[in-house]
Amino acid sequence: MLAVSPLMRRRATRLASLGLAAAIIAAPMVASGARSKRGTVRYVTATRVYVDVGRANRLGPGDKLNLQRLGRAVGDCVIQQVSEHSAVCINRNAKRGDTFSVSAELPKERSPGPSLPSDQELADAHARVTEAPVEKVDFHGKAPQSGTGLPLFSVTAQHTAYLSFGQSGFEETRLDLSVNGVNLHFGGLRGFAHVTALIYSDRPSTTRFRPSDRYQVYVWETGLVSREIGRPFVLSVGRIWPYHAPGLTLIDGAQAGWRSKDGAYEAGVVGGTIPDADTLYPSYQRWTAGVYYGASHVGHRGSILRLLRHEARLSVRGNQSIGPQLELEALMQMWLATVADMGADARVAIGGNDWSTPRLEAGRFSFGVRATRWLRVIGTFRYLGPRPADYDSFSTGLFSNGQWFYGNLDLTADATSWLKVSLLGGAAEESGSSNQREYVGGELSAPTLLRHRGGVSVGYREELSWMAGRTAYVQLFADPVEKVRLLIRTSYFGTGDQHDLSAFLSADARIIRWLYFRTSAMARVGLSQGAGIPSQGTLAGLVLRADLTGSF
Repeated sequence: MLAVSPLMRRRATRLASLGLAAAIIAAPMVASGARSKRGTVRYVTATRVYVDVGRANRLGPGDKLNLQRLGRAVGDCVIQQVSEHSAVCINRNAKRGDTFSVSAELPKERSPGPSLPSDQELADAHARVTEAPVEKVDFHGKAPQSGTGLPLFSVTAQHTAYLSFGQSGFEETRLDLSVNGVNLHFGGLRGFAHVTALIYSDRPSTTRFRPSDRYQVYVWETGLVSREIGRPFVLSVGRIWPYHAPGLTLIDGAQAGWRSKDGAYEAGVVGGTIPDADTLYPSYQRWTAGVYYGASHVGHRGSILRLLRHEARLSVRGNQSIGPQLELEALMQMWLATVADMGADARVAIGGNDWSTPRLEAGRFSFGVRATRWLRVIGTFRYLGPRPADYDSFSTGLFSNGQWFYGNLDLTADATSWLKVSLLGGAAEESGSSNQREYVGGELSAPTLLRHRGGVSVGYREELSWMAGRTAYVQLFADPVEKVRLLIRTSYFGTGDQHDLSAFLSADARIIRWLYFRTSAMARVGLSQGAGIPSQGTLAGLVLRADLTGSF
């Protein structure tokens, strides 16, 4: 046995006394820490809020969490479900990142919940449910009035003003009215309408588009449409946008066809007159008629081909001064798993003033590839050829008789969880002339730099060839307060000896559930003026705009 000196015995007694005192002092702190914890909202859906505390923090169904956001109360979140270290509660105003304290006032002990049923009890319950007869009843509920997913009625009032110091100004008032699928309860018909009214209280004398018309009305759609799923026939009458007829604009006429029960296949006829391209007034000078079809295939779960969509039309068009023209246009889109998607469409025409050889009027091919989880590549190629006949009076004076080629490629990489890098480039060229364009650029974006409040983007683009120059910008997008969104953008543009600096501000506020207010302002400062451009002073212009949108 070892001998212990009196000095060592006194030191041991002193250490034991200090340890006991420390334990007595720390006990309330540990107990308080067990009862109090700072929690955070991790995820929010339309109806549920997920938090990072649970049964281990003595929470249970019915408890209330007082949510806080930047020191302000958001409201109570009533817990519905709870696990060991997480819980689900209900609060309509919660956002990701809100915090709360698990109060010490919560009950320290809870009565044990109901015991889980045994395997035999579960088997007996399953057998009773399986063998129970199910009585079928007719459904008498009301179908939604709008089958488009859009608001049934929409009204937008907008005022735009342009103030230019030393020059004439510009003011426009715009009113948009939309009806999106009112159920007429007859033959599956629904009513659609979209009308725009413009009033110009001030316009420059150099206005080129309809300069003498200060009051303008554009009717985009006024039609009756029957396309209910399950009906074997489809019908559209009035001013309509034809379905499954690629390349065909709005017409005053009709479309009728047959469709399979599941809506995957459709074929029919379409025809009517084409409104005036400037005013959208009804016109009998241009007309079109033809046949169309559309098909789609949805792959089963796990298949490589997830979706295949194809549609085409064969039609004749003409006007009073040019003979008829035969057109064939087809479109195809394909989605391959989650890795790639691609699309292509082309239009071939013959006739008008030349029936000797068919011509490829237009073509386009696009693709998207998700090479890895963090890298995406998107590319597009377009071709625009000479038109056999100019039925819309748009091509004359705008395009030569040559061929246009366009191409662009974009790469987007998620460098980190909070930083995105984008690179882009493109080129355009017209055969037989010096008209061409090339550009390269990129963007750095941090969409979560301000956490759930917003982020910042910085970009640059270099223009080559036809109009050489460069553009740089810094953009801030944020939600400073609830129901308000802001977009602030500062841009620089320079070409030759002309340099401009501009600022843009946009605000979007939701007043109530169905009413939105949007406003924007843009100002441009001319740092220097190029040769041949008259000086406009330091402040080149200011644009103000305000929108009030209501949806019912």
